[in-house]
Amino acid sequence: MNEKEFSEEIERIQEDIEDFSRSYSPCEYFHGREKRFREDQFKRIVEFFMENQQKRFERKEKDEV
Repeated sequence: MNEKEFSEEIERIQEDIEDFSRSYSPCEYFHGREKRFREDQFKRIVEFFMENQQKRFERKEKDEV
């Protein structure tokens, strides 16, 4: 995947995370899509996914309090 496609994928993931009603594991979210990424890209995108999902649900918990 070239860097432009990678950047577009990051944007889609960010949008998806905002719509999540629960937390997902990287395995659940990326199942079958992992082959689209180079190894270095997959590592980066999983880190991005985990970090942004954590922020999303921490924010949701604070809003519910």
